Amino acid sequence: MISPTAPGIHIGGLTKQFKVGRSTVTALDGVDIQSEQGEFVTLLGPSGCGKSTVLRILAGLESQSAGTALVHGETPQ
Repeated sequence: MISPTAPGIHIGGLTKQFKVGRSTVTALDGVDIQSEQGEFVTLLGPSGCGKSTVLRILAGLESQSAGTALVHGETPQ
């Protein structure tokens, strides 16, 4: 297991929910991804499974509803 302060990506229990009208849509639910510095990571899955949402959170464009997202030990901003 990679330390959350280690270089690379550390995502633990990542959850993202969106409000759509009166409903809540869960885009991510408990996602865990870890990589070490210099590793390549590929997100694969069908349309609508949350790949872009994970990337937007890692880029600091979205905030997660719950869980941890760290890039090189820091929260994306």
